[in-house]
Amino acid sequence: MHPYLPLQRGFDEYFGMPYSNGMASAVYIRGNEVEEHFVDQRYTTLRFTEEALDFIERNSDRPFYLFLSHIMPHVPLYASDDFLGTSERGLYGDVVQELDWSVGQVLEKLEAENLLENTLVIFTSDNGPWLVMRDHGGSPGFLQEGKFYTFEGGMRVATIAMWPGTIPAGTVYDGLATMMDWFPTFAHLAGAEIPDSVVIDGENIFPVLLNEERRKGSDFLYMEHEDLQGYRYENW
Repeated sequence: MHPYLPLQRGFDEYFGMPYSNGMASAVYIRGNEVEEHFVDQRYTTLRFTEEALDFIERNSDRPFYLFLSHIMPHVPLYASDDFLGTSERGLYGDVVQELDWSVGQVLEKLEAENLLENTLVIFTSDNGPWLVMRDHGGSPGFLQEGKFYTFEGGMRVATIAMWPGTIPAGTVYDGLATMMDWFPTFAHLAGAEIPDSVVIDGENIFPVLLNEERRKGSDFLYMEHEDLQGYRYENW
């Protein structure tokens, strides 16, 4: 029983792949046990979506936290039969279109369960594109470099937060935030107190989502393991 699998880190249930899909043994784990040793990755996005919809349905009568962490578009890329060849961007585009479909399925399920206006939905990513993978690695657009770099192409990712009736529609925030901000934000929304003895780098950004104020703190250190790679203050 690995101490860092989700059930040992506070989750009540878990289904997924505990590492990158490009590793030698891609398996599905449910709870702490391997459920499938031979995974057909063409259907991973579909499978994760089905599991998410089932979770929402089973928990629709109580507060829940769903962390849907898709493997795609990490290489190697796979898309299900319904999405292969459907984009103008090759296989990468097909994969992204299936992810788009998956998000739509989750939103439709929330609406069907009358939960959409009582649920904070966040869509984001972990890092920029893997440029050495060329047409399978995505694009940083106008940003410099990608994954493995502290330039904005590697560190800056899109984030969309939706909460109908709570977050003003069409709000755009031009400041910085970090993935570490979600933990204190969720704790605030759930009414949970973070012990003073726990030192964290994140900030509660719920006022940012409401478009009421900017994030506290504008100093950021860019670390690679224990090495300081960069320092940012506001726009510098």
